[in-house]
Amino acid sequence: MKEKNQFQKSMPILATAVCFLAILALAAGCADSQATLSGIKLCDGIDDGVCRDDRDQFPPHNPRIYVTGVATGVPKTGALITATWFYTGAGEMEKIDSLTLPASEEGADFRFWIEEDEQWRLGRYEVVLTTGFAGNEAEASRREFTIK
Repeated sequence: MKEKNQFQKSMPILATAVCFLAILALAAGCADSQATLSGIKLCDGIDDGVCRDDRDQFPPHNPRIYVTGVATGVPKTGALITATWFYTGAGEMEKIDSLTLPASEEGADFRFWIEEDEQWRLGRYEVVLTTGFAGNEAEASRREFTIK
């Protein structure tokens, strides 16, 4: 029986270490691609770019509804935050509007709004916030609200 040399003995350990490092690098790359959104509020008026209060119910004559928050873990370049607004009062998710903005810097406030020129339809609505890069965004948060 032939005895293994030192290189052959250490090969499985080396292969395991290389695989482990590759998994860590992949996980770090994925973590960098997503910003975290916090402090998310819905309101009908803002001060210094953020909601004064947090509401989940609005009157039908309210002209503008905001969603604001803070983005952390923002990658250096190319990161996006998207707000997509839906009417869900008819039992289906009817898309109303969507807007995408660059996530400019770490700890930056973000704000989106939706306007209704006439009167809002009564019922349930939802805003879905996603983060990531173009073509590779993931849901970060969603908020429901009602027009009564």
